[in-house]
Amino acid sequence: ASLLLQEGSQKCKVFPGQLVVIRRGDSFEWVAGTDAVADSVIFEGEQIEAFLDLPELALITGVWHLASAEVIHSLFSDLYRVAANPEAPDSAGVSAAVYNLLAGISQQAAANISSSLAARYERLRPVLDYIGEHYAESITLKALSDLLGVTPQHLCTLFRKTMHSRVFEYINLYRISVSKKLLSDSVERSIREIARLVGFDDVSYYCFIFKRFEKMTPGEFRKNYA
Repeated sequence: ASLLLQEGSQKCKVFPGQLVVIRRGDSFEWVAGTDAVADSVIFEGEQIEAFLDLPELALITGVWHLASAEVIHSLFSDLYRVAANPEAPDSAGVSAAVYNLLAGISQQAAANISSSLAARYERLRPVLDYIGEHYAESITLKALSDLLGVTPQHLCTLFRKTMHSRVFEYINLYRISVSKKLLSDSVERSIREIARLVGFDDVSYYCFIFKRFEKMTPGEFRKNYA
């Protein structure tokens, strides 16, 4: 398949395993062979452009190499599976899947073949896996840094460079993503109980963090999506 960017009349060949990014407002023509197969998704929302403009990422219209195309394909598949519910899309699940895909693109896309970013991501994998398994418990920087045999300060630096967020910001976002599914699927549970189930001992703090990420309270989210 080939991608023709009309600005400057540039043609760029797309090879298997590469990522094509088209920024809003950029004109393009997509010419694909009869046997071409590709994952695709359109992102809308006020935060998308800001994400793509992150200094660590700076994704512009064009073709990008991926450190691991299999990882991105898997994240695309997860998003499709959640969004293709024949009854009704799982709003909380879709939101989490979109975040995971964008984060995966951030981790895997590179303007060259260098796999340094992928190497950092693999270095962090024990930490990310631990968060996914223990988000409902109290998590300390020491426990996470001990997984890698580094100091808490080194972990914070590595995490910020790789994930583009602070450690506890990521943990809170992960917890909020899980809680959104509980809010929509488990209407019999109270907001206080859900806060506790995802690792927040203080329901007021949970509501504060939820509103900071979602621009609405847990109660408003439940009312809209349950």
